[in-house]
Amino acid sequence: MSMSPIKIQSKSDQVVSQIIDMILEGKLKPGDRLPVEDALAKNFGVSRVTIREAFKNLSLMGLVDIRQGDGTFVKTISPDFYMRPLLPMMILNPQNMDQLYDARRAVECGAARSAALYRTSDDLNKLKYYQEQMQKYFHSFSKISKEQYTSADEGFHCALIEASHNFYFSKIFETIYSILITGIKKTSRTHVGRKASIVEHAKIIEAIEKQDADLAESCMSEHLINAKKFYFDELNNEIDNENNEENDVNE
Repeated sequence: MSMSPIKIQSKSDQVVSQIIDMILEGKLKPGDRLPVEDALAKNFGVSRVTIREAFKNLSLMGLVDIRQGDGTFVKTISPDFYMRPLLPMMILNPQNMDQLYDARRAVECGAARSAALYRTSDDLNKLKYYQEQMQKYFHSFSKISKEQYTSADEGFHCALIEASHNFYFSKIFETIYSILITGIKKTSRTHVGRKASIVEHAKIIEAIEKQDADLAESCMSEHLINAKKFYFDELNNEIDNENNEENDVNE
């Protein structure tokens, strides 16, 4: 059995760990300026070189912003910051996208149920507004109208998450949104997919307006199962078209 020797954590890594803990615990908030190197070195009982190395590592991790002559500040980190490096892997691997759609369904079905229970009149008006925008741009086939339709579709799903009034649904949705949008845009390309979304969104709105949590969850589940199917149908069509074009070139 092969084993690696245990390494003692460096002083700069220990400083990094403690600062990260303070950020996670809310003791250091976005926009806060960290103490100067001399003060931190004294507090941690290390050299200024160690503090400088810790700042450098925190900056590389995207947690702080080092401003020359001004200081080091805690950055505002959006959840998708940590997901961005995973985008190529998620998009290029169909199995990953399949699992992502299942995760999306779990989040949005729960959000739809909560929205039915806790929505306000303003929440309902937002959902209806985006639904009207989708209907407005549905029949147009111009590139601009398709983009506006997709934007309204995105707005609907974001508004539904907001209507859930659940902090954790919101944060989880934000985390995977940058990947979800790839599937939403792909689904919105087809006339059939756009038409289905409008009909299904209307059912979701009706259930939320009636405050029928079971029905809202069921309608959202049906909608996202169909969205997943449209996504993979469109993906397979793209692959077939690319293969046909390649065969034509080879011939």
